[in-house]
Amino acid sequence: MPQTESRTAKQRVDPLQLCRTMYPADPVTPLLIQYQRLDPAEQIDFVERAASALADTVGTTVGWAGDLVTGVLSDLLTNLGPSNASDELFNSSIMLRFDRHGYIAATALVAAATDTPWVAPGGVIPIRQLTTSSLFTFSPRKIASGFVLTREGVTGSNAETVVRLALNESVGVKIDNALFASTPADAKSCAGLLNGLTTLGASSGTSHDALRLDIGKLISAVAPVGGTQLVFIGANDAAAKMLADVGPQFPYPVLAAGALASNTLMCVATNALVVAVDPMPRIDIGDAAVVVMDDTSPADVVSGGSAAASTVKSLWQTDSIGIRVIMNLAWALRHPSGAAFISSVTW
Repeated sequence: MPQTESRTAKQRVDPLQLCRTMYPADPVTPLLIQYQRLDPAEQIDFVERAASALADTVGTTVGWAGDLVTGVLSDLLTNLGPSNASDELFNSSIMLRFDRHGYIAATALVAAATDTPWVAPGGVIPIRQLTTSSLFTFSPRKIASGFVLTREGVTGSNAETVVRLALNESVGVKIDNALFASTPADAKSCAGLLNGLTTLGASSGTSHDALRLDIGKLISAVAPVGGTQLVFIGANDAAAKMLADVGPQFPYPVLAAGALASNTLMCVATNALVVAVDPMPRIDIGDAAVVVMDDTSPADVVSGGSAAASTVKSLWQTDSIGIRVIMNLAWALRHPSGAAFISSVTW
């Protein structure tokens, strides 16, 4: 029998595999062993090979896709933060997730003191039947925005500032405008929190007393639903004056929203506001697309065989990068008394 067939299993261990097992952190020696086992012609081809990095999105490869993608994502989440009143209000509300569902059903029931009456010792406990007929459903509404950056702008030192500004203006402010509006729900957006509400009427006067009276009106209107889970949102001017007057001892958060009309103050019960979002917005990046450069009335590039859009840009031809942000978001009040507002305050 040939000697090679009488080797033990230990003697037949592949030297390349053995080296990788014993020295997992050594990247050079396994390559040398692999090189020595090649034919001379294959050795030339092996030497001429060059490693190419994957277009990873975790930022491990400098100067490649991760430099842009990770920056865009972190900027988006940062800019939907304290600079927008909607984000702070959402963080205090009832948060749900779509998780690819076509709609979410939520109950409009709001706790009341009559649900749990006092019972005397030995008394009979009443059994209440809660109605579920007040369920409401809401489906995801899509908020989307796109913008184009030159490659020089992306690779330059100002890319972070440009991306942050674009995302903040196109996403965060847009949500504020829809949330603190009086418009009804449609196929595109949810109803604004002021929809169907009538101002409670501003108290007369320009002093601290008028402010206190208006605050009391709003609390009286919303507290039966929200208890102490209340948030005040004012137009920029109203919020600033209110914060300067009530001081840090005021027990409720006060947010500023530029989407509200001047001298408007509203109050929202956070336990009555239901918000459903995607766990993570979708961000698409491309450099070979054709886009319509129109943020007012965008049209299809071609419709019916003829050009429909007037301003079209080729990202490939102009060496530009397009970024598209898409996220599903919806909100609703579980009770009509979950929000109230006063317009034209005089203090």
